[in-house]
Amino acid sequence: FIFFMVGIYSGNRLPEIDDWKFPVLIALSALFVLTWFLKRKASFLCILFIIFSFGFFSIQAKVYPDLPDDHISLYFNIKNTIVQGKIISFARHYKRRVKTILLCQQIRIPGQGVKKVSGKIDLSIYFSSGVGLLPQYGDIIEFKTTIRSPENFKNPGAFDYVRYLKLRGLSGRAYCSQKNISIQEEEKQKNLFACILRAIEKIRTNFYYFIIEKTQASENSEHAKILAALITGKSELIDNNTRESFSRTGISHLFAISGLHLAIIALIFYTIAYGCLSYFPKYLVSGKAKKLAGITILFPLLIYALFSGFSPSTQRAFIMTTVFMFAFISEKEKDILSAISIAGIIILIMDPAALFSISFQLSFMAVIFIVIGLSLIKKNKSAFKPSLISRALMLLCISFFAALGTAPLIAHYFHMISLIQIISNLFFIPLIGFIILPSGLAALIFFPLIPDLSGWIIHIAHYLMSACIRFSEIISAIPFSWIRVMAFDISEILAAYMLMFLTYTGIKKQKKTFGIIFILLVILFINIFSKSSPLDVPKNKMLITLLDVGQGNSGLIETAQGQRILVDGGGFPGSSTFDTGKFIIAPFLWQKKIDTLDLVILTHPESDHLKGLLYILENFEVHKLIKNTDHTYLSSYRKMIEICKKKKISIIEISDTNKSIFVGDTQLFFPSGANALSPNNLNNNSLVFKLSRGNFSMLFPGDILESR
Repeated sequence: FIFFMVGIYSGNRLPEIDDWKFPVLIALSALFVLTWFLKRKASFLCILFIIFSFGFFSIQAKVYPDLPDDHISLYFNIKNTIVQGKIISFARHYKRRVKTILLCQQIRIPGQGVKKVSGKIDLSIYFSSGVGLLPQYGDIIEFKTTIRSPENFKNPGAFDYVRYLKLRGLSGRAYCSQKNISIQEEEKQKNLFACILRAIEKIRTNFYYFIIEKTQASENSEHAKILAALITGKSELIDNNTRESFSRTGISHLFAISGLHLAIIALIFYTIAYGCLSYFPKYLVSGKAKKLAGITILFPLLIYALFSGFSPSTQRAFIMTTVFMFAFISEKEKDILSAISIAGIIILIMDPAALFSISFQLSFMAVIFIVIGLSLIKKNKSAFKPSLISRALMLLCISFFAALGTAPLIAHYFHMISLIQIISNLFFIPLIGFIILPSGLAALIFFPLIPDLSGWIIHIAHYLMSACIRFSEIISAIPFSWIRVMAFDISEILAAYMLMFLTYTGIKKQKKTFGIIFILLVILFINIFSKSSPLDVPKNKMLITLLDVGQGNSGLIETAQGQRILVDGGGFPGSSTFDTGKFIIAPFLWQKKIDTLDLVILTHPESDHLKGLLYILENFEVHKLIKNTDHTYLSSYRKMIEICKKKKISIIEISDTNKSIFVGDTQLFFPSGANALSPNNLNNNSLVFKLSRGNFSMLFPGDILESR
């Protein structure tokens, strides 16, 4: 399992290796055969290298695919292209659109006729009033669009969105209106499997909106979305503030369909099945009742996995749960590390790119640390006595080891560590996992048969969920309940895990292993503290970085004395939910180990300059905000003022006078004429300033439309 993962990681990091792919595999196979006959113990090393090579080349096939001659990527950016294809995923519902995956089959280009094509694209379908049903899984649809190639934001250390889509097997993206889609005679194209999935998706969507409808009279409509997401797996409509609150409390894993969900469902159905089989003495005495109950639960697990959307994370959770169940049936449940390894190998054979999934990494690290942690306390027999206190202590230990194992990864991906995660999970896992989730499943079972009873159960579950969310918000607001951390790079993550493993070997008194890890850890720490980032400011130099935020502007000024000035935050207008502050600017700052800004300058209060600043003002220590004298009724502007008041950030308004501000030896000169040209034009009222240091100067013009 480890060699397989190392092979996949290496294949993803290294450039394409194609010419000697097959010679390497043939040579390794020949070496394996030779060592098998000469020295069988040495053949195990050959097996490991073969596994490494398999992982290496399997991920390279995804990262550097050999595209066929009819691939859809050959027809990107051609206007008025008519695309025909098959929907091969459940829909993800958003406020104004649904997203799905389309398997392209043919296209018609103006003046070129019909062409057969292959490849998958990400399709967004925008709602149209007065139009019929949206297409479903298995439908063959046709629509006019312009297929776009995915693009990255071109910032240092930015998230590689193009590679992310490539690893998912998606080549491009397209948009169309619901009214412009025509469903081709899909009834003739369906098979039994597609019909089953369509029926499951229909029940899932109807039940989701049933929950929303039954709780719409409540003031806590957002809580209803969270309850619906917990049961159906449709979490796309949960707002970012709620997600942030869950992350701070350390319970965000409870609201994604994961191994915990499937384990709870497996336990519920196992208890029911075993209780029924226990009435038959021959099954009970022979021990077959447990094994039959274990086999029986696989079917409801599969149905629920399909019902919840069968996302990649759900697929991995289903495989892990199934492997653990077979280990239990075959009486190998004590060899849990082997079960973890088998589950991991199966998942990575099916999809090598799963290794780079956050859910895969968090799930496996949590389980591995729980196993290792419990092995340290297993000698204490009192911890395993069947009493209420010991079970509570055991749940506390499991929560602690899971939190410990996932902390470096959470710090890397989410830039925060919850200090109350252990306590909050001790409260939330039993309440959500064993009361609210089973109640929701019961409501789902009664939904087609007795909707009134289902609605009554939903009201109770919604009341409990609201209480959980309020409690989560209260404890996440406690000072020092969570801390913001700078981005962990790969070497720092490795150092954190090596330090934990060093502690483990010390407790287990494994002196040789302890010594080896200690030496490696010292070398790693020397490397971490000696290297300098390419983003670091050279000594006695000023560094200006202009960020790609898609629309609008944003730039970071780092003075020679170490002060940091952020100019604008970018942002998308309208109802766009993409937060440039959270997903572009903040990760860039964290990667540079920046958590404090001396100045934030807003050139003018329009969405494409303002929206991205909200997250920065909320999550970074900002000393002063400089802006012009314009005030708007935009909700984002009002929120900015509220954040500044709450965090006591000084607001300096530059009026129609010449003004200079010195930051170290860097001068910011704001010329006169602000707000003088076009009183009602926010762009022309942009706060213009000239940055000067020595013989160097640079103009920041905002969005002015003409010179003054």
